[in-house]
Amino acid sequence: MKDIIFNLILDESTDNSNKLQLTIVIKYFDKMTNTPNTKFLDIKELRESSANTIFDTVKYCLEERGCKITNIGAYCSDGAHNMRGSKDSVLSRLKKINPNLFDIHCLAHCFVLIGSKAGKFLPNNVDELVTELSNYFSASPKRMNLLLKIEIELDINNLKILKKAGTRWMSIQQCVDRILKHYPAIEKYFTENNDYSSKEKFTKIKFIINDKFTLPLLNFYSSFISQINTLNKTF
Repeated sequence: MKDIIFNLILDESTDNSNKLQLTIVIKYFDKMTNTPNTKFLDIKELRESSANTIFDTVKYCLEERGCKITNIGAYCSDGAHNMRGSKDSVLSRLKKINPNLFDIHCLAHCFVLIGSKAGKFLPNNVDELVTELSNYFSASPKRMNLLLKIEIELDINNLKILKKAGTRWMSIQQCVDRILKHYPAIEKYFTENNDYSSKEKFTKIKFIINDKFTLPLLNFYSSFISQINTLNKTF
């Protein structure tokens, strides 16, 4: 790998145990096979998310494998300041060593930003319904059992109502699609029942369900986000 020009892809995230993780991937052209290759180098636990810590981790990982920073053709990451800031970032540190590398804002992340910002111009019925339904049913086995009875009555497969991941806006598609599969049972549940133990939450969900625009918005969200997610998978 010493003389190969490669592209560097980094992604920082938090795992289920709330620990910071850094994924390091490279892409390069293999002259032996005449094909472009993508290679997963490592996933490293970080003690903090500062630009200096991430840069040192990446530098060590590359040096271990004989990859030179001067051979980086392009650098790709999300738009976080510690990754792509002009003064104090991983990018600024890489450019001190390799001033000619290209900087690419991850296209998948760009599509997520487009989707999330576009969603802010739509009524918040869908986002509220996704959040409130998940919280409402997950808090009570009794409610889940009552919903299950309605689903059996309507011949609908019983599937858990999903909770949207707070840091992953595009995960709302799976939540919306699941609600659409449940929708006749959910609508029947809130039409034929009352819940005095959680009256405020029940009334709020019922109000959203009764809104004539809610179901069309759910279908619109499903179609719209599906197309963005398809682009995400492509890139």
